[in-house]
Amino acid sequence: MTVVDGASPDLDRATPNSLLGVRHEGGPGDWRAVLDPGPWIADAAGVPHAGVLGVPIDIAFGIPLTDALPPGLAPLSTTISLDMVPGVDLFRGPLVATGEVVFGDERHGLCRGLVVDGAGRVVASGSMASVPRPIHPDFVPGSARDAEPDPAWNLERAFDGAPTPTADGAELAFRVGRRHENQRATFHGGMQFLLADIVARAALATDGGRWEPTSIRIDYLQVAHHGERVTMRAHTVRRGRSVALVSVECRTEPGTLVSRGTAAYLRMDVPVGARAAS
Repeated sequence: MTVVDGASPDLDRATPNSLLGVRHEGGPGDWRAVLDPGPWIADAAGVPHAGVLGVPIDIAFGIPLTDALPPGLAPLSTTISLDMVPGVDLFRGPLVATGEVVFGDERHGLCRGLVVDGAGRVVASGSMASVPRPIHPDFVPGSARDAEPDPAWNLERAFDGAPTPTADGAELAFRVGRRHENQRATFHGGMQFLLADIVARAALATDGGRWEPTSIRIDYLQVAHHGERVTMRAHTVRRGRSVALVSVECRTEPGTLVSRGTAAYLRMDVPVGARAAS
């Protein structure tokens, strides 16, 4: 098991937005979350991970839901679900996420939207369900990027190493720090989405294939706070010749279930004609 307690000082000061090059633009009715791609969205081999889209999606869906709520309330994600175009070149940025409120009141919120690349092509679509929670008066939803990402960063450096293989998948354990957190100082839903993709890919990496996600859904059940140890675990449910399903969960060190999800993958290095046999 890889257990991470600290990192280099520059990473310790990073936030999810500065770590991944995410910013938000626009105003009420026209909010956009923009991810500027670079080495920081890829692994050590230079392969970008579509799970990074969880961070701009969380922002693009969360801000309009906040606008729809009474003053003093902000959405707490209960589910983020994203369907992705596998194998798309995520370096063709900027990647722009937009959201539209489907429903929102003092009990529940639902938002849906898209992510498009620099040419306006859709790379992902999805939804977010949420429940409203009281916020501190100084809380700023989708806080602006407070620094620029470092070209020396990649996803393995950002999370202090690759996940460790297990008997039926992979896992990565670490202490929740600033680069994992939202403005409430709890584990950011978009970062959990990204880490789910990272450990799920690691679970499938044993066959040497190139697996890309077609859908990821994460259900958030409990918050993890600053300084808590958490472990992300992935378990391969089924792996065929070209399609695979992986379950992912996040637990605190005492065993509290923080989130649970499923991720479906397509193996991109299998000839198209051979996929029917999967």
